[in-house]
Amino acid sequence: QGLSAGLPESQLTGQGELPINRDAPPAPRAPRKPAGPPPEKIVTLFLLAPGKARISGADLLQAALKTEMVMGDMDIFHRHAEGSDQPILSMANAVKPGTFDKDSWNTFETAGLVLFMTLPGPILALDAWDMLLATAKRMAEILHAELHDDTHQPLIRQKEARIREEMRSYDRGRARKTFV
Repeated sequence: QGLSAGLPESQLTGQGELPINRDAPPAPRAPRKPAGPPPEKIVTLFLLAPGKARISGADLLQAALKTEMVMGDMDIFHRHAEGSDQPILSMANAVKPGTFDKDSWNTFETAGLVLFMTLPGPILALDAWDMLLATAKRMAEILHAELHDDTHQPLIRQKEARIREEMRSYDRGRARKTFV
């Protein structure tokens, strides 16, 4: 009886379902702001808790604060250039759905984080890479996490140097485009 109490037999639609007016127009959606062009390149680093350890919400908030990252758009953390809405770098949860719940820091735990930057960005790619790498290393230190590259392998100096050179080349290519 529960949900059907008080409804005439003609309006009952099955197991606890409420009748739906199928003739009603769909509710209007809020307009979405344009996404803009897709990034040309995304550079990614991972911070993984060692073994079966977890990164706690409280520790994550402390690390974010110490590395000047703030919770923002898409429920992830960002570090912005002064005076720019576009983030230099961002940090998401490495576990699906990739976001952070602002209301559950005391119970939040994750196996890892993903730090990334998209190009073109608000500053030179090489400067953004230096900031991403420094932020990732500092967070790894604070969180006692392992720093991994985009292939989930431990980040080694050769890979750091290779990405650094890619960022230099990217900046040179962008500079050539602006002078053509």
